[in-house]
Amino acid sequence: MQYDIGLAAQSISLTRGCRLAADGRTLDGFDRVPASAVLESARLHFHTPTKTKASLASDGSVLVQTRGGQRWRVSSDCGSLSVQPSIQLAHTAGRQETVCVCITFDPAKTPTVAWRWERQA
Repeated sequence: MQYDIGLAAQSISLTRGCRLAADGRTLDGFDRVPASAVLESARLHFHTPTKTKASLASDGSVLVQTRGGQRWRVSSDCGSLSVQPSIQLAHTAGRQETVCVCITFDPAKTPTVAWRWERQA
């Protein structure tokens, strides 16, 4: 899958691939920045449903818990993970606060970033 991101001076086509395990417990994926892109840094954003809680774990992964009680561990092979505040505008009740999981990386050194969402017991 490819998607375009427009920047002030350029447009970049990123490539994303993902694979959901047959049991639905693991989503493995990657995002690739083309070699022609000139970027000092980049950040992937994974926006979560409303009322989701997330925190940075001691191993550098992010632990995500949905309001329904599901727990997920988000990890990446490179870059640094963080949790940022976000909002959902398309909610029927109006603007809703939530969080997003971010992976910050240097595309010049690592143009392909692998990531994983793994459901916890």
